[in-house]
Amino acid sequence: MTRPLPLEISLEQCRHAIERCDARIGSMLEQRAALTRQAQEIKAALGIRGRDAKREAHLAARLATHAPSLGVDGAAAVMAAIIDACLADVQEHNGHREMHP
Repeated sequence: MTRPLPLEISLEQCRHAIERCDARIGSMLEQRAALTRQAQEIKAALGIRGRDAKREAHLAARLATHAPSLGVDGAAAVMAAIIDACLADVQEHNGHREMHP
């Protein structure tokens, strides 16, 4: 759990803390992209096609519980952007071959 920052924090300190968060987010997104590539390979081997809207909604709802400040709509927007970016990465890695999201 992240501990709250003291109220006396300067703007520079706050921005530095944001950059540290961004670095952790970036590392997690890199890991998620790699896992998405692997999942797409498995789905292709199994003949599974198309995106799973129900699963994506479930992922957004779970994100909302981990980041309640975003709310359900905010979490859904973030999750949609993450999924879209990861699937674009799959296409890039596959040389724009047909994929099975």
